[in-house]
Amino acid sequence: MELPKTQGDRIRWGVILALIVAGGWFVSHQFENLDLEQLLVDVSETLGDWTYLLAGLLAFLETGAFVGLVVPGETFVILAGAVAGVGETNVYVTIAIVWFSAWAGDSTSFMIGRRLGRGFIERQARSCGSRPSGSSRSRGTSRATGERRS
Repeated sequence: MELPKTQGDRIRWGVILALIVAGGWFVSHQFENLDLEQLLVDVSETLGDWTYLLAGLLAFLETGAFVGLVVPGETFVILAGAVAGVGETNVYVTIAIVWFSAWAGDSTSFMIGRRLGRGFIERQARSCGSRPSGSSRSRGTSRATGERRS
């Protein structure tokens, strides 16, 4: 990493460092009495068998086309593993449900993409005012130069 060269960069990095230190101090003092183990037990008892459904659903949605940008599937899968670790659910069933749901979400996204095709994406991009993707431009370039693509 290169050291900041200008005074403005040094001030910016100083402010960032001060914010990190202040944030760490604030969090450590606000949550000093937080019992994470008891919180995990409470969450486990509250979710119970619903953990299977939620973990499967969120794993499916996360592997969906662009849905993974919005849905925190990995975070909930980790929470589902912690719930299984507490003993509220079965870890092997959790792994099987998450694996199958992720596979099903990925396969569903593939089939939707195969059915709708690249033209659908390009039309949607144009309707939003976006320009074509790089692969579309390169495809046009190779056609213009007459090169054969494999």
